[in-house]
Amino acid sequence: MKAYHRLKELIKGVDVVIEIRDGRAPLSSGNEGLETLCQNKKLLLLLNKEDLAEPLYTEKWINYFNRLGRKTFAVNSRAKTGIKPVLSFLQTILEQRKIDIASKGRKDARVRVIVVGIPNAGKSAFINAISKRGQVKVGKKAGLTRGEQWIKVSEGLELLDTPGILPFSKKETSYWKLAITCSVNREKLEPLHILEQFYNAFHSDPLWYGAADLYSFLKKKGVDYSFFIKGGEIDLEKTARKFLQDLGEGKVKERLTLEFPEDITHVMTQ
Repeated sequence: MKAYHRLKELIKGVDVVIEIRDGRAPLSSGNEGLETLCQNKKLLLLLNKEDLAEPLYTEKWINYFNRLGRKTFAVNSRAKTGIKPVLSFLQTILEQRKIDIASKGRKDARVRVIVVGIPNAGKSAFINAISKRGQVKVGKKAGLTRGEQWIKVSEGLELLDTPGILPFSKKETSYWKLAITCSVNREKLEPLHILEQFYNAFHSDPLWYGAADLYSFLKKKGVDYSFFIKGGEIDLEKTARKFLQDLGEGKVKERLTLEFPEDITHVMTQ
C-alpha cells in the first residue's frame, strides 16, 4: 500500500507513463487501476518478453490495445529488440515539447518518463536497453528493484525505474499465470496446484506429450530430472517446481501465450 501511494505521487511529476506487461499474460500482468492514476498523462504499453509469447497472439493483443487507445509495442528487453520504435516515439514527444517550450521563449525542454509494472515484468531490463548503460540491476527474481532510480536516456529525456507492485485485486484465475511467468514469489507457492490450473486450461497442448493426465506427465518428467525418492518413486513436488521454473524461462516450451483477446471479445458479446 505504501509503494502504491508513492507511485501515485511520482506519476504526478512525469509526462509519460510506460507500463511493462508480460507478453505471455497481457491482462493478468497489468494493473487495472493504473489508468485512473494516469489521467492527463501519455500512457504507453509494452508487451515485454515477446520472444516467449506466440507471435500471432502478440500481434492480436497489440491490435486489441491499440483499438482501446493504448499505444502498444512488443519488445524483448534482454535482447534489445523492439526498443528503437519505443525510443522514436518518446523522441517525438520530446521534439513536440521543444516546440511548445520555444513558443514561450524557453529552451529547457524535458520529458520525464516513469516505467511501471508488476514484479519481474522487465522494467529494469527495458531501461537498460533504452539507455544503453546497464545501470539498473536486472534479475529473474521477482521484486529485485528496491528503490527509485532516475536514468538519463538522452538530452532532455529521463526515465524513472520503480519497484514492482503486484495489484491487490489479482484473483485465483490470474495468480497461476503470474506464477508461471515468475511475477510472484515461487518459494511460497504450491507448484502442483499451479500446474493443475495450467493443465486444466491447456490440457490439449502438445506440451504434455500425450500423457493421460498431469501426474502421468510429471512422473515421466521426474525420470528425466532424476528426482527419485526412497523406493524409486518420483518426487512429484520437486519435479513440479523444477518444471514450473523451466516453463517460465522458456526451456520446455519456447513460446507460450496464456491469454487470448478472443476470450475478451466473446465475454463482451454475451
